[in-house]
Amino acid sequence: MALLQDPSAPASVGYAAHNERSKAAFLRNGQYILETFGLNATTQQIKSVTGVSPSTLYRYFRNREAFLAESFESIWKPFIQNSLDQASGFGDSLIAMVYPLRMVLTVNQTNPKLAAIIGHKDFTAEEIYLEVRRDWVTHFQSLVETGELSNDRAEARMLVFTGSMIFLVRNAVRGLNSEQANEGLELALSALGLSDAQIEKVMNVPLQLT
Repeated sequence: MALLQDPSAPASVGYAAHNERSKAAFLRNGQYILETFGLNATTQQIKSVTGVSPSTLYRYFRNREAFLAESFESIWKPFIQNSLDQASGFGDSLIAMVYPLRMVLTVNQTNPKLAAIIGHKDFTAEEIYLEVRRDWVTHFQSLVETGELSNDRAEARMLVFTGSMIFLVRNAVRGLNSEQANEGLELALSALGLSDAQIEKVMNVPLQLT
């Protein structure tokens, strides 16, 4: 998402730092807007929170949609990157595949503001799961290739698992408790082809929730 550049702006370090602080403040406002009004927040609703006119806001963002998208990314990307970084630290492809999914399903506890944004009626929770899908699919395919998971009907198992996870993510941000989320994930992992021992292994890894 390329930002509009002001060719008349002085190229000073102080000016750049001021711009960064201003943009960061707008992104925090944007998170509140998403939590309160959702992705379909109007220009007037945005102005009521930011306190600036659209012309001022659009010095930092292309348009309303770009502002809201970047506001979401500013809270979502650090969350999921932290989950992926934690997962990679175990040095185990099976854990690395499941750990971020478990973190997403506990978002109500780990990041209530993010959960409120995702849980807004205007938000499509499927988008969240699809953003992490590529990572787990890569791990899944690797596990199939090495024989740790069966290759039998692998594509069909992936489809079933995807549908189950979308359902779980959608309900996790709408009040599904952790016990129910874990039970649902265990069933989904079983459909994906994990054995009881493998499921127990990945589900017993403590989550770093703070």
